[in-house]
Amino acid sequence: MLAYIKVLENNKYLNLDKKSKLLYFKAYHFRISQNDSLSFIYHKKALDFANEIKDSLTILASLSGLSQSKGYDGYNYRIDYLNKLKTKAYEFNNHKFKIVESFLRGNYYYLRDENIKASRYYNNVLKFKYRKQDSAYLVNTLNNLGALYNDNFQLPDSANYYYKLKLKIINNNKIQKWL
Repeated sequence: MLAYIKVLENNKYLNLDKKSKLLYFKAYHFRISQNDSLSFIYHKKALDFANEIKDSLTILASLSGLSQSKGYDGYNYRIDYLNKLKTKAYEFNNHKFKIVESFLRGNYYYLRDENIKASRYYNNVLKFKYRKQDSAYLVNTLNNLGALYNDNFQLPDSANYYYKLKLKIINNNKIQKWL
């Protein structure tokens, strides 16, 4: 796969918007292969190139990837890129990345045992209107809220509420009116 990407990278006829997406794809490849350093490098290259050509979708996707990089504190998720992602998601008025930012910010605080802040951001995710393509964030958020309430707040009844709601959505495959 990387050989194919290399051929595309060297193609002088490749449209500029495709080149930024190609850099992002390469970054994502390194993310799933768990090479955080190369993932960071290629997310940054994709971001820089996308900024040059004003490719808003690749800017947002790259910021999302960068925000999930290992921070200087050794934890996953970086607040500096989360802040940039939030700014750009609202600047571009991108519904999906508004959801993504709030979800990732919840994860940021969850991993640092800042449970009240994590809960606040996860609950913010629940306030968005959902389309079919956004449903994974909804289901994952409900799951994370269940884990947060069960493990960190020691409130199993609240945890069960979120787990049951998640299962209801999965079983009914409905996200439009889920509460």
